[in-house]
Amino acid sequence: SVWCVAGNCSYCTPVKIFSSHSNHLITKQWYQRRVRADTECSEDGGKRKSSISKSSPKKRSASKSKTQKVESLLELCNRYPIAWKGSIVLKTNAFSVKLFLVGGDPAVAEKLLVNSSIGSIIRVTQRLKLEKQKLDQLNQKLASAGVSGHCILVAMTSSQTSELPDDIQHRPLKHLLQYFVQKQAAGISTLEANDLQGVLHTFPPCEFSQSKLLKAAPSLNSEPSKEDYLVMILVKE
Repeated sequence: SVWCVAGNCSYCTPVKIFSSHSNHLITKQWYQRRVRADTECSEDGGKRKSSISKSSPKKRSASKSKTQKVESLLELCNRYPIAWKGSIVLKTNAFSVKLFLVGGDPAVAEKLLVNSSIGSIIRVTQRLKLEKQKLDQLNQKLASAGVSGHCILVAMTSSQTSELPDDIQHRPLKHLLQYFVQKQAAGISTLEANDLQGVLHTFPPCEFSQSKLLKAAPSLNSEPSKEDYLVMILVKE
């Protein structure tokens, strides 16, 4: 089932626009430490101290705060650097976003987003129906790719806008969410970098995307977030 974002049911999510303080691609070593800390927090309800640092009291205090349960995606994304900034373009509409890497292999994001030819624009060219058969196929593809063959990203509103052709106009991210919810679909984009190719799946908040998000970031509250966001799954071909 897909949660409504149109504003007329009990699952509706109001709009909140914000930015993050970080703008560097996450390193694999730092990310692996972050995952271990989040996993430890999930196992004992956030009571265990993080294993990231055992040096100064100040560092221990900062590490402990990062392992506590978070109540919103805003809190979660503040833990992770930005993997990419730009616009998602659908037809003649552009949506400015920041992509936060929260799961999988950071090298996949670096090669197919940062070092690719897409620049600051990701174009949605196809749709994937949110049907069990289609989602089962994607799960099989993720299993085949393994941890080193995919990554999970969260797209949230950015105040920065990309330079676009005159026939494309910027719109709030909530319009893209509403489009995907109305179509009961995810967006599909093909990314290429040198001899490497990948497929980027852009999901609205739904049962499937929420399960992937919670698996990648177990410290996140299990309830759907109230921010406007998209969950993106990038799979290396």
